[in-house]
Amino acid sequence: MDATNEVAVMRLRARKHRYGKPLAVMVRDLEAARVVCALTAEEEALLLTSARPIVLARKIEGSGIAEGVAPGVPWLGLFCRMLRCRHLLFADARVKALVMTSAKPERRADCH
Repeated sequence: MDATNEVAVMRLRARKHRYGKPLAVMVRDLEAARVVCALTAEEEALLLTSARPIVLARKIEGSGIAEGVAPGVPWLGLFCRMLRCRHLLFADARVKALVMTSAKPERRADCH
């Protein structure tokens, strides 16, 4: 889901019943990460390790990432996965970053 689209982020939050917790953002590569976050050398190195962890980095105001991704938080959980399908996810050069959530089904109040 496009991390720059505030309406889509809010729709995702409603569907997942995840209203306050920040969402993780996947970027195409290190260059794209530098556009959305002010990365330290250590954060850059972590993003490129074989583990490809989610790294907390200070977000750059005005980078285009929707405020709803991490409302009221000066950090983004950022990662750059080496997925085989990554080239498809970022085929459109206008796609800057994607919000990623777990594949767990949404919880419903009427389910036990």
